[in-house]
Amino acid sequence: MKLLDAAEVKPGTGDWTRGWDTEQRGCGGLSIFLSECDPEVTADVVGDAENLDADENCGYRVIPFGFVATMVRNTRAARDDDEQWLANTLRDNAEIPVSRGLLVRQGIADTWIGNPDVDEVPAPAPGDNDALATAITDARRLFFGKTFGLQPILHTNPTSAIRLRKAGVIELDPANGEDRTPWGDPVVISAGYYDIPGLSPVPPAFFTGPIEITLSDVNAEDIVRSVRRNKVMYQTTMMAAIDTAPCAMVRIGAAPGPVAP
Repeated sequence: MKLLDAAEVKPGTGDWTRGWDTEQRGCGGLSIFLSECDPEVTADVVGDAENLDADENCGYRVIPFGFVATMVRNTRAARDDDEQWLANTLRDNAEIPVSRGLLVRQGIADTWIGNPDVDEVPAPAPGDNDALATAITDARRLFFGKTFGLQPILHTNPTSAIRLRKAGVIELDPANGEDRTPWGDPVVISAGYYDIPGLSPVPPAFFTGPIEITLSDVNAEDIVRSVRRNKVMYQTTMMAAIDTAPCAMVRIGAAPGPVAP
């Protein structure tokens, strides 16, 4: 399924474009333990009861971001509905820039999947399907070891999805878009999760908890006509905000970052 299908999508209302502070009750500052067991032994089920007072709540800041679509047309080939076509296409295909925002936009001071509260499982060697399956199951175990009452969502790109299917950790349903893990978790497969030019590789997969996405309407920004060049440029923009708890995230491999020269 797509990210915008797996998330709760809301229209932008009020003064949301400034961002907001929030927290997730299902992770951070939370512990589930067996009361009849010795806390010094193996009582913990979720979190760490011994360090609960020192554990901070999963607070984070949501920072909205914009994305821009620009189209340049030859004046002789331009159509009367070019501006509307660009606006409609950006609205209908917002999935890719929004999912890219989950990789590179900010949660607190870092990207969502690069946030310090995100746990990491080492990335397996390419082509080792058994190691990939182990990494996915280990990441899912970590998810349930630090959250309670949250539904995990597995995220991957279309190329890695084929590897994950061969490894037996996702089941594809292209007809209905209801891709799932063998445990029933929703799977988001998005082209926005491909590697980003200038950054280190994107993890082959990562888990998040529930996601809420706020989307603005499409705004027509500008129409620039260049008579000398016989060109016309159209530009439209949208804004989005991704709200998901970093402390509920687990990635397989390192977050994308700048590549050293």
